[in-house]
Amino acid sequence: MEERRNNLQTWIAIAIGVAIIIGAVGSYARWWDLGYGIGSYSLAHWSGWISAVLISVTVPLFVILKRRSGIPYLVLLTSHVFINLVAFGLLTLHWAHHLGREFSPDWGTGLTMFLVISGMVLTGVIQRFRLVPKSQGNMRFIHRGLSLSLIIILPIHVLQNTGMI
Repeated sequence: MEERRNNLQTWIAIAIGVAIIIGAVGSYARWWDLGYGIGSYSLAHWSGWISAVLISVTVPLFVILKRRSGIPYLVLLTSHVFINLVAFGLLTLHWAHHLGREFSPDWGTGLTMFLVISGMVLTGVIQRFRLVPKSQGNMRFIHRGLSLSLIIILPIHVLQNTGMI
């Protein structure tokens, strides 16, 4: 039963990964219009905002709940992995849209943040699906370090790109 669940989760993660790649290429190539305005921001911006909220809320919640709740760890971990894969997908749409829109994009905090989150996703997937079993400790260290970096970069990126700083 446990092996079947892990196989299913692996295939779901692969499907989300493929969807992220297709979404990024489509967003960059303008196969669909993410520049459509909803309020004062485009759909591409909203995908970035939603991603930021998902990550900002669910990651600390995961850390707190795994230490202080009676919820089984595997349930929390599964939620953590898939919510953050979806958030990464939304962030990738946001980033690819802006990359495809601008002739010479500003490579500042946006690129830094995307690389940090990409590293977090990569190390998280390696840990969760035990792709490199001998490196679990190293992946955990890198994953947590990148998470701390994100805590610093995300507010700066938002404040900078909303014109507050």
